[in-house]
Amino acid sequence: GEIPLKVTHNDTKLNNVLIDNASDKAVAVIDLDTIMPGTICYDFGDSIRFGCNPAAEDEKDLSKVNFSIALFEEYVKGYLFALNGTITKAEAQNLALGAIMMTYECGIRFLADHLNGDTYFRIKREGHNLDRARTQFKLVADMTEKFEKMQDIVKNFLKLKEQQIPYDEIKEITSKLNPNALTIGFARRFATYKRATLIFKDLERITQILNDESRPVQLIFAGKAHPIDKE
Repeated sequence: GEIPLKVTHNDTKLNNVLIDNASDKAVAVIDLDTIMPGTICYDFGDSIRFGCNPAAEDEKDLSKVNFSIALFEEYVKGYLFALNGTITKAEAQNLALGAIMMTYECGIRFLADHLNGDTYFRIKREGHNLDRARTQFKLVADMTEKFEKMQDIVKNFLKLKEQQIPYDEIKEITSKLNPNALTIGFARRFATYKRATLIFKDLERITQILNDESRPVQLIFAGKAHPIDKE
């Protein structure tokens, strides 16, 4: 098919990554008995299921369970750049869907085990698997509402990969941006008649605006010259 089979872990929870106490860096992947052929959408989806929910997997209070689009964006960014161009178009198009699919599948498994008398997953209380199932279904509902945004995030980072912009460079730039500031962007062809420098005509006024800590403002300039531009 269009999505190739690859070596997959199939249980990509954070607690299956060995972290070095001194450096806080991952040093090894453990629990290798689940490794088998599969699609990377499985591993990606399962890790999103586990890592993009700030609440516990068995949280009883569903108001605390939600899908964090911010965590998803960070994960996609690191994941795509770590793959270093080995991901196919079909795989990339199905990453977000893989997150929903794996979360839904896990919820069904928890629910089935609850109905069958809790014979597979270890439980610590009555209704434990039912609580787990409910958190998964809440996540699925939240992901479904944010699915278009999830797709856009994947597409945006794929474009950066295609343009061969180094991840470290992107990380450095984005780390300097203030998410709580009013952002004014200029992304145009850099020809003189576009007047990119017009905002700096009154330097005293723009200096006051940009240095007002109570109402932060940031400027982003992007663009390039057209091949026939001479100045």
